[in-house]
Amino acid sequence: MNYQLLEEANTVIENKQILINMVSRRVRQLSSGVRPHVEV
Repeated sequence: MNYQLLEEANTVIENKQILINMVSRRVRQLSSGVRPHVEV
């Protein structure tokens, strides 16, 4: 994960354990075929 993105996300979600859990859950969703929320 990009360090800058991690720092920006950390300003919104201060607890790093919760942030890591949210990111890993979203990665699992994307891997299973759920549509991305952001267009690339």
